[in-house]
Amino acid sequence: MTVDDIGRAFRNEAFRYWRHLLRLPVVYSSLPETERKAFLWNHLVVIWQVIGRLVRGGSPARIYFCDSAFARHSALQLEEYDTVPTSLIVGMQQILAPYFDTGSPSQIPLQDRVIAQVLFGPMYEALMTIEELNYVSI
Repeated sequence: MTVDDIGRAFRNEAFRYWRHLLRLPVVYSSLPETERKAFLWNHLVVIWQVIGRLVRGGSPARIYFCDSAFARHSALQLEEYDTVPTSLIVGMQQILAPYFDTGSPSQIPLQDRVIAQVLFGPMYEALMTIEELNYVSI
């Protein structure tokens, strides 16, 4: 196979997988782990971009996660802790945590950690200090 053939095969397979994903019902709590991580990264980036536009030029802003999907158990004031399947916030905390954990060896390359810390540092700090979020710290 040539490089062009390999590129075409890769593109075709990626397109097939993308079409498969588009047909899945997007019920966050029931997504398989790989798809849930992709969903979380996608939403994390979009939310961070919106927040970035709000604070552009040093404008103060308060961010409210009003939909119960952000932390179902906390929103409904249930006694159970929110977990990754029940909370987008806890999920975003979990996918960012390995990039900020300085207490243990990481399998994430240093350059990736530095990039994530620069891009998402303030977002991670904010997610980790949300008030009235009923969850177990990761």
